[in-house]
Amino acid sequence: MLWKNTIKNIKSLAVKKNRNEENLFLVEWAKSLQELLNSKFKIVSLYITDDFFYKNKEILSWKDYEIISLSDLQKITTLQINIDWLAVVEQLPNKHLKVENDLVLVLDEIKDPGNFWTIIRIADWYWITKIVASNTSVEFYNPKVIISSMGSFTRVWVYYTDLNEYLTWN
Repeated sequence: MLWKNTIKNIKSLAVKKNRNEENLFLVEWAKSLQELLNSKFKIVSLYITDDFFYKNKEILSWKDYEIISLSDLQKITTLQINIDWLAVVEQLPNKHLKVENDLVLVLDEIKDPGNFWTIIRIADWYWITKIVASNTSVEFYNPKVIISSMGSFTRVWVYYTDLNEYLTWN
């Protein structure tokens, strides 16, 4: 059973301001867990249902997790339907990307999360692992971006910066 304060804290991560203050974000949806477990991201908390545990013991054997009821999971999810799991994950630092012989996408003012996750998935498909985005672009840790990227967010590094400075500096 989750405490009310825990539920409140997890639900607060649906808001950008709270994600940035806590340096955390939410990951949910079936395909993303396997990708998350094998990524550079640090899982702070992993909440799973009994049913999910029994179906996936082998992938969870080396991770810390908390088994919670389906009703508790429904209290913390951002989705209408989430019957399996939810992870609270640390954000990666916004580090300057060194561009040597890498193919890099540069994005200016991407406002729609749907466009951003599409670009992330396409970049991942073509093995492009670096994206430089303007500070005015949609947030990488937006729940819609994370869910819809279908795990591609784990393989693509996004760096936010002032593009005028970045492009004249590189």
